[in-house]
Amino acid sequence: MVTGAGSGIGQSIAQQFARSGDIVYALDIDEGRAKSALVGVDGDIRPVRVDVRDYEHVASVLGEARERTGRLDVVVNSAGVFDGYAGIQGTTPELWQRVIELNLTGAFNVARAAGLLMLKDDGGGRIIMISSIGGERASLDGLSYVTSKAGLNHMVRRLAFELGRENITVNAVCPGSIGTNLKQTSEEILGNVVDMSNGIGRAMTAETLNFVLPAGRSGTTDEVAAVVEFLAGPGGSYVNGQAIAVDGGWTAG
Repeated sequence: MVTGAGSGIGQSIAQQFARSGDIVYALDIDEGRAKSALVGVDGDIRPVRVDVRDYEHVASVLGEARERTGRLDVVVNSAGVFDGYAGIQGTTPELWQRVIELNLTGAFNVARAAGLLMLKDDGGGRIIMISSIGGERASLDGLSYVTSKAGLNHMVRRLAFELGRENITVNAVCPGSIGTNLKQTSEEILGNVVDMSNGIGRAMTAETLNFVLPAGRSGTTDEVAAVVEFLAGPGGSYVNGQAIAVDGGWTAG
């Protein structure tokens, strides 16, 4: 199960699992975007419209998928929005509430619904949250965004401590500068409560960005998907409660 699978990182994750032969439920708040995960991929991808803010809806979809396929092995939450690098002046109460609701409460809804089903199956499982290096470095994104991701990283640690005893690992993957259409999809979801004209790309010159990125380039969604696939596979069985940066070395300094 992959939420936010209609675009960007979530879409790459869903498609990578499908290429590996898994049954993949591609969940997205927009039905059209969910179906876009099918494009160019030979595999069993099943698009479903899901709003992660609605716990009962999330639990129902995950439960139905489990009934149809027999079990729930891996759940990846990639659904989320960006706040346009808004500071205290630009972060209105409405923007704050909507970002926290989508990025943090939505992640909780997915984690709780998945965790309870995996506990019922008594066979373990993997829960993976797509977070951000902004969850560890407060200056890298906007006020509501970094707060939501910091909360998400700590929620992952708490869940890992509890669920790890039942062979359920919970980890966060924290991308840095990745080429996606997150700004566009966030603007579509948040509407006029956000101003996307700001951002770290505006605050830094190309030369400065090149200096802080040891890799010398932005990453790709496939590179993030590869880390998620590792955590979901046999090699990731002893990795639990971690927030793993996929940032080309940005936060190494």
